[in-house]
Amino acid sequence: MKKQFYMGRLVKPASNMIIAMLMLLPLIGVAQPLLAAPSDLSRPPTLPWETLKFEGSKFLISLDAEIKQEIISQSQAIEELYQQETEQAKPKQPNADWVIKTQIKTEVLGNKSHYTAWHNPDLEILQRTTLYSGFNNWYRNYRFMADQVHSQKIEPAAGENDKPWYQWSDIRSSLHDYRPASESLQGIYQSMALSESAAIFSALTAIKEVDDRQTLQIFNRRGNFVVTLTAYDSRSIKAAFQQRVDDKKSKRNYRAKALAIRVDAKPLDTQQKKTEFKFLGYKNSIVIYYDPELKLPLRLSGEVDYAGHVQIDLKKVRFSSEPK
Repeated sequence: MKKQFYMGRLVKPASNMIIAMLMLLPLIGVAQPLLAAPSDLSRPPTLPWETLKFEGSKFLISLDAEIKQEIISQSQAIEELYQQETEQAKPKQPNADWVIKTQIKTEVLGNKSHYTAWHNPDLEILQRTTLYSGFNNWYRNYRFMADQVHSQKIEPAAGENDKPWYQWSDIRSSLHDYRPASESLQGIYQSMALSESAAIFSALTAIKEVDDRQTLQIFNRRGNFVVTLTAYDSRSIKAAFQQRVDDKKSKRNYRAKALAIRVDAKPLDTQQKKTEFKFLGYKNSIVIYYDPELKLPLRLSGEVDYAGHVQIDLKKVRFSSEPK
């Protein structure tokens, strides 16, 4: 059964919401700015890596994550982005000659997800798609506008589970406001580019030593988050992974002086339905162990549904050029 509908949702201001936002101001103020866009936006940067593969297990439960980053041209991005307009607004478009495209694939307990995000150079999100398969099958596309996001969720109707997602016929569309109605809160939202959790991998490159910090505003349909990455310690950890440059493969084993980076997420809108911030399936106590020399995340740890505290380690990396 095919369903189509549009539904606007306004964020209602409240006094305790304003108080909560004021409490967040010191956090936002002391954080380092987002990655500065290059002065020449016609020349895309060289990414420190192209693909990462992490593996881990606990209680015979395996957890796998694969991340792919690439720079695509403005014309390719426009071709891939959903371009339907609404009566109220037009979709955001690339603001440079290139766009950062990040794909994340995860698998836990037979459930697979394939997440793709398109970001501008300042890490502003343009579009996010997610495909889930396993116990539940569904696809969702979020296309971002100036103050709204168009959501399209597609699920298989009866007898369609074995078909690819683009042949599913149960389609629901909705339109949401993601800026608060209160003028007193507009400035806080608009001072930070709206981003997505995939941008965390790009933000890491600006963290070089203990006490460095990066702050992002991360979209969530039930209320956005202020996500702060803080390098709180330097630790020696063992790193062992297969690396690939062009067609050359080799093994790398070394003792890394890694920055322990804590990922703190606070909801901006306390009036919305309670929701959890998640990153690669982690939801609490998230720590990234990051090698600032190679610009590589080597290990992630945190709380995962059904398994508790889990650690995954980098096992494979493909570099875009020979690492130093």
